[in-house]
Amino acid sequence: MRASRIASDVLTDSIFALRSFMRSPGWTAVTLLTIALGVGASTAVFRVADTFVIRPLAYPAASRVYTVSLEGRLRDETESLPISPAAVREWRNSARTIEGLASYGGGPRAFLHGDLEDLPVTTVIVDTGFFVFAGARPLLGRNFTADEISPNGPRAIIISEGFWRRQFGGSRDVLGKVVRLDLGGVPDLRPSTIVGVMPASLVLPDLRYPKPDIWLPLVDGAQMRIRAVAVRLTRGATAAAANQELAAIFNHAGGFDPDFADLKPHIRVSRPQDDLPFRQALMLLAGAVVLLLLIACSNVSHLLLQRGLTRERELAIRHALGAHRARLVMQLVTESTLLGVAGGALAMLVGWGVLGLLMRLRPTSFPELSYLSTTRGVIPFAAGLAIAVGLIVGVLGALHIAHRQLAQSLRTGASSASRTHRRLRGTLVVGQIALSAILLSGAILLIRDVFDLERQRLGFDPHELYAVSFRDLNANLTSESVAAFAATIRNVGERVLGSRDLTIANNIPSGMDMPSALETREQPGVVRPSGFTSVAFVAPDYFTTLRMPLIAGRTFDEGSFSRNEVIVSRALAQQLWDDGKALGQQFRNTRREGRFQQWHTVVGVVPDILTNRLGPTAQPMLYQPFPGGTVSTTLIVRLDRQDAANLLRRFARSVQPDPRKWDVRDVNIYIEQSIAEPRFTMSVLVLFAGCGVVLAAIGLLGVVSYSLRLRTREIGVRITLGATRRNIASLFLRDALGQVAIGTAIGLAGAVVITRLARMSFYGIQSFDNITFVLAAVSMLLVSLAACAGPLFRAMSVDPVVAIRAE
Repeated sequence: MRASRIASDVLTDSIFALRSFMRSPGWTAVTLLTIALGVGASTAVFRVADTFVIRPLAYPAASRVYTVSLEGRLRDETESLPISPAAVREWRNSARTIEGLASYGGGPRAFLHGDLEDLPVTTVIVDTGFFVFAGARPLLGRNFTADEISPNGPRAIIISEGFWRRQFGGSRDVLGKVVRLDLGGVPDLRPSTIVGVMPASLVLPDLRYPKPDIWLPLVDGAQMRIRAVAVRLTRGATAAAANQELAAIFNHAGGFDPDFADLKPHIRVSRPQDDLPFRQALMLLAGAVVLLLLIACSNVSHLLLQRGLTRERELAIRHALGAHRARLVMQLVTESTLLGVAGGALAMLVGWGVLGLLMRLRPTSFPELSYLSTTRGVIPFAAGLAIAVGLIVGVLGALHIAHRQLAQSLRTGASSASRTHRRLRGTLVVGQIALSAILLSGAILLIRDVFDLERQRLGFDPHELYAVSFRDLNANLTSESVAAFAATIRNVGERVLGSRDLTIANNIPSGMDMPSALETREQPGVVRPSGFTSVAFVAPDYFTTLRMPLIAGRTFDEGSFSRNEVIVSRALAQQLWDDGKALGQQFRNTRREGRFQQWHTVVGVVPDILTNRLGPTAQPMLYQPFPGGTVSTTLIVRLDRQDAANLLRRFARSVQPDPRKWDVRDVNIYIEQSIAEPRFTMSVLVLFAGCGVVLAAIGLLGVVSYSLRLRTREIGVRITLGATRRNIASLFLRDALGQVAIGTAIGLAGAVVITRLARMSFYGIQSFDNITFVLAAVSMLLVSLAACAGPLFRAMSVDPVVAIRAE
């Protein structure tokens, strides 16, 4: 009977709450919107964290799954090196810290031949044990067989579920279908047979690879394809112990290729989430969403407190008629829970919307975000968090409202809003404004940081600059054939593209890194710098096309190659000669043989270039006459046309019909991808900061409106005694702006502390300065004035006769 009575009370309170909400549609809408924004944003960021940090893999015993890679250091960047099959076999047979392993790696550039045009596809290469290791079973078909992994065996492929549905309409007749798949690197005219379809949930343990369309088998002898090995540690084994054992076995099995000795290779055992390129962004967004959730909780608390105080007379009457305080608390908690449930439903929609926005905002250089799904975990987390917010905030608010002085409301005939109540409301508003100021300050700092990166001088002009790279898959090219091919594509380019602002080089402006130990004539035997130098082979008009002014000297001419003339960047000149005066000087590379070890004469000095805006310093560059020792050819052209990319693709196809042998790049986009992560983080942080400021404005609006409602009679009396409308506005504005000033000051102080902790870790964020202080303070002031405008207008419009008569 007790359970039945409780159920009856809950039902009665729910019906009453719904009627009460319908009588206050404005208050209800604001409360639900607050819960939806705070919980929805939290749900979206939790979904991202769950996908990439908490549960990145759905493998059996996923907590014990690690990746083993062979890495080297090239300048400040990590280079992935191939692992020999012999080492993998030794690991499988001898390692005691692992109970299973599977090799994998990124596949070559590939095209699927279609009826009208070739379709570019993403491929990965796995060994036959990978699917069993990952606990994946094909939706259709089977795994690879022993014949299909032999060098001359039949070529089989397994396609992903997404590609199956997009390209083949989900037809079960896809099994056994023969397709023409061109793989870059090694021409192979053999047809490929589709033998299986893998579920979309199957991913590689390295999230840096984009989601594959096609799974290829690791063919015996293709050692350059093994870029990493997934291992499952035995129970109780640690990553450090596995790293030590696998490194020892690796060295015993033959170790790394001596050609990579300069990179200082080493074995690394890591978790899939350890190398996320946007880990910093995720940490920033997680912190921002926590602040946003706190703002939302504070706002809901304030709204419930405000509503409860306006109902004190009602609650006092019910208490006087016999209702116990516990019964009143239960009614208020029921109302809060219903708000939480309804807000949770809206939060799911907001969460899905934020996830969709994140995926639309994601740069193309973030293939990891393609793994993000809007299905798993969104519904239960949003519902649970919203109900928790409603319950916690509702219980605390109900206990505060259903106090022991309810009878005072009946004696005074008005709300018993005590000084404690007013202080609590003021504290909540100050807290909201402080948290919003922290969010807003962080967003302003990141905006300024991104703008500074975008204004950074690159040393050349990448706008409207395109690179069409051609490669010959049959190698064995001579310098004469490369030069002849370059002359051909240059002549065709001038005729077809209608532009003479073009040049020839071996690559886009970044060049290629070459092991170096440079020695000058003046100081024989003294090597500097030792390590790697970027080398580019360029035509004489290269610097004119890229708009790189010569600092000193001249560019190349027809005899530069025979005279071993070179052009150096300012950074390389300063490294080789203390005064930076390189013109006419000679040096050579003691680490290379043949032509590279001959003495080079510097005939020109050019500015340093940046191809990575986040790079701490410019790369030392060495420019040599094209073709030099290169076997690749790139046409670099400047085009002021909307359809430039399509025009260049048609041009490349006319020169070389095989799409595997050419590539078109927008150089400006290539450069801008280097700051894709901070720009992406900035966009999302600005969105969260905007939501936080809006919620804080709603809280301030509620405080001023409620204060106006309580002091209506006072306003009437003041106007009757001669107070002007301006005096009334100043009265309320002074109180509101006082709370804004306190909250903003606290928020800016907190932002200073957080910035000092974070600036060494996130994109080189600059320190908190006066400009950020002023922008954040002025922004909060303007938003606060906008929030107060409506209540102030109503305060100045109060009719004193009506106000006093109403009391």
